[in-house]
Amino acid sequence: MNTISFEGNLAADPQYRENGDSASLSFRVLESRSRKTDNGEREDIDPNAYDVKLLGKRATMFKDVYKKGMRVLVVGGIAPNSYESEDGTKNRGFTVFADTAPGIVPFNCDVTYSPKEAG
Repeated sequence: MNTISFEGNLAADPQYRENGDSASLSFRVLESRSRKTDNGEREDIDPNAYDVKLLGKRATMFKDVYKKGMRVLVVGGIAPNSYESEDGTKNRGFTVFADTAPGIVPFNCDVTYSPKEAG
């Protein structure tokens, strides 16, 4: 399985499911993108959307941690999938399985900068 890493914001609250001994946490992450225009300014363009699944004990551990809008870093294996739209159109996409370390890291930390004194 190929590995991918990206950062973005959760598009909605995750969906948690249990089935016997297994658990999964599914959610969509939107990766912001921008480009430089001809006049040198930056403009936002449509974000990339990734479907992400967290499996097993980690799904249970993080089911109440992740919330809509939270900024996350995702590292995981990417696998193709196919699905049918409501209008009957067949589509292809990818799911990122973030069930290995470092997995998904929320950006909720405080950083303090203390420069060293010369001497």
